[in-house]
Amino acid sequence: IASHVLYLHLPVQLLPPQNLSVRESSADFLLTWTAPDGSQGLSNALEYEVTYKRDWESWEKAASRLLSNTTHCHLSHLIPGSRYVARVRARPEQGRGFSGQYSEWSTDVSWETPEGGIQPRNLRCLFNGANLLMCSWEVKKVIATSVIFGLFFRATPASAEEECSPVSEKALSHVPYVVQSCGIPVSNVSSQSQYQVSVRIKTEEKLIEGSKNIKVQPPANVSVELIENQEYELRWKKHGLQYGFIKQQYQVQFWKHNQYEKVNDGSWVSPCLTVQTINITNDEPPFIFTDQMLSPSTKYWGKMRAMVNNQDYQGYWSEWSEEFTWKTENALSPLVLPLILPALIITLLVVAYCSYKYFLRQKKLWEEKIPNPSKSLLIQSYLK
Repeated sequence: IASHVLYLHLPVQLLPPQNLSVRESSADFLLTWTAPDGSQGLSNALEYEVTYKRDWESWEKAASRLLSNTTHCHLSHLIPGSRYVARVRARPEQGRGFSGQYSEWSTDVSWETPEGGIQPRNLRCLFNGANLLMCSWEVKKVIATSVIFGLFFRATPASAEEECSPVSEKALSHVPYVVQSCGIPVSNVSSQSQYQVSVRIKTEEKLIEGSKNIKVQPPANVSVELIENQEYELRWKKHGLQYGFIKQQYQVQFWKHNQYEKVNDGSWVSPCLTVQTINITNDEPPFIFTDQMLSPSTKYWGKMRAMVNNQDYQGYWSEWSEEFTWKTENALSPLVLPLILPALIITLLVVAYCSYKYFLRQKKLWEEKIPNPSKSLLIQSYLK
């Protein structure tokens, strides 16, 4: 039977610290807690490990602080606009006659740091030990879409400032920030190497030629009317430019009304919408829809936009005009005529034949009613 002699001071595993709380102080946050239950005899011989992180980070990447004989900790240089989580564990301080392992972790405590401005946050640089200094920083998503930030560095305080390139970007999950990063090549690896890095807004200059960036107003009063021979006339009012010699071209999109379907929210969608597009090069109206371009007895919707049409002037399509509508009239289908024509001809022939027979019969009856001397009995007896 194996037996051991155990001394109460060796080893010791305490209960977790209790009553964690965080409050904001003048320049940082103060984390406080109380000693574990049953540790009164060790109150002056305890050491604590404090770990804290942003709530979406893993505990493996958490920052850690070791403290002795104190139940509070100042947490500074926290990232603005972030939610943090902290926890604490305790063990007997080594060299005080006691030894043992850490307690279990305390319950977590969380808090939020105030929002910062538009400036990037959490600039960090890590050297890979060979030839690259990788720096990263965080930018709000809404800012990153409209403002470009660059990483600038000096290899020595006396060297010229350079810009790091290229800058890559990766979205962070569950937070409205993106991580931007860039690697600085290191050519001289020395313990005396001192890089100065900063992240700031980049200013970009671009020469914009007015003649190459014209965006006209969309056409107005767009309408379609029937003219003749099942043709329809498209008319519009163009917005003229200051210089009348600059011509415009147009694009029309139109579709059948019955290709729309109404959904639950009241809006109209079209899973089977077939949009037809026509490019119009003439500067002034009208444009003619031929009968081959439209279907009879159909309601159409359309919209129109404009753009400059000149080799010396370039630009972009205008916004679409207000949608307009028109309805085509009934028309005899081309497929029906070949079927009707033979039947019509046969009908006419039958009617003509019947009319001819009727005419002959009426003529015979009429002739029989006319007196004929050759058939008179008196004349026949006289001739005898």
